[in-house]
Amino acid sequence: MLRLKVMFLLLAGLLFSVQLQAAGDVEVQYVAIHYGNAVSDVINESSFPAFTFYNAVGEVTGYTEKQKVIGNPTYLSGWYGTVPEKMAFSANYRGEYSKSEGFPYENGAVYVLDKNGTVAYQLPPEKFNDVNYRDKYDAVFSDIKNSIRKLSRGKEEKVVKEKKRQYIKSSPVGEREAVKGSKTDNKVDGIVGWPVPDLTLTDGEGNSVQLQELAEGKVTVLVFYSLNGVTWKRGDTDGNIVEEGEENPLVSGKAGANKFFTQHLKMVQALAE
Repeated sequence: MLRLKVMFLLLAGLLFSVQLQAAGDVEVQYVAIHYGNAVSDVINESSFPAFTFYNAVGEVTGYTEKQKVIGNPTYLSGWYGTVPEKMAFSANYRGEYSKSEGFPYENGAVYVLDKNGTVAYQLPPEKFNDVNYRDKYDAVFSDIKNSIRKLSRGKEEKVVKEKKRQYIKSSPVGEREAVKGSKTDNKVDGIVGWPVPDLTLTDGEGNSVQLQELAEGKVTVLVFYSLNGVTWKRGDTDGNIVEEGEENPLVSGKAGANKFFTQHLKMVQALAE
């Protein structure tokens, strides 16, 4: 009888081990998506072998405003356009920033999707630079790593009910959001729990693919980056546009572009190695 119990326990353990192995057999893919004007000649894609590179279709504007001596700005600073607004890293999704200061997601955004294409993780909108990069990234590096590990074992993110999946930006896509009366995502909820919004992407050969299709059946790590290849607009203290153009100082200085605007790519590449 004892021998039968031992054999039963061994068999149960073996079955449990097989179940764990099967549950963990979810492929992880790394996708880099450039938003804004095409600047593919700036980045050395071979430096990031884990990634498949795409361009997102749609114009993107970066808006800044001259700061008032007293009072809030007229419009929210940040990214505007289909891509940042659908992916919730536009001007309203401010996190640590108040209505009166800061440019959220200045260097882009990182997401982790489960095998069903549901957003399980979204990078917070903190500003990362050479001084605080390592310290601030310690926490998010761990969060992203843990999210990938959990999802690759077959775990799935709980889906937010459709009626609760409401974008908080009130102005039309691409148009600036007035500070007065605007809603901001100070809790950094973003779109975690949402099915990933569908975006049209193009690969290096100009072929189109939908983001939702790309994310099906795999754990997907997304990095959105701009390399500063966007249309910039600057307002005066009343919000009147006083500067506008597509000057890309970091694009012309390739070393600067790769150093500053590829920080997220470098961090995720390190996770994939």
